[in-house]
Amino acid sequence: MAQVRAPALDSESGGEEAHKFDIGSQAQDCAPAAVSSAPAPAFEDLGELPSTYHEDVLYLVARDPHWLFCYWDFDWARVPRGDFRGGVPQFFLKITSGGVEAALVEIRPEARNWYVPAGKPATTYAAELGWFDKAGTWHGMGPPAGCT
Repeated sequence: MAQVRAPALDSESGGEEAHKFDIGSQAQDCAPAAVSSAPAPAFEDLGELPSTYHEDVLYLVARDPHWLFCYWDFDWARVPRGDFRGGVPQFFLKITSGGVEAALVEIRPEARNWYVPAGKPATTYAAELGWFDKAGTWHGMGPPAGCT
């Protein structure tokens, strides 16, 4: 076990600290252990995960009284690309409470999850993913998910 000593003073530099922490000759004990060269089992290399499971799911849960956690899995390729406001693909996570918009957050679809601050504890919230078209009309990606 390495022992930590108080900083030493360096006499050549006018008494400034020579080292923040000095573990002395015990440093050899901290060397990393040798890594095994045994081959990895077959289940360790299963390949890349797919970008989507094509389930079209939206999940909303209260992480604690002040934060909501939202997870989604959608096939974003089926959204018409030329229909976006400003011509730029922008997706949003809309949080509502009692039919009133509580938050509207621009999201990156590949993030697949997002935390949103909850305005009030002990309130029922609903989440919906969607985009605005050129006319400014909201288009939801599916049924809203809810939590209390």
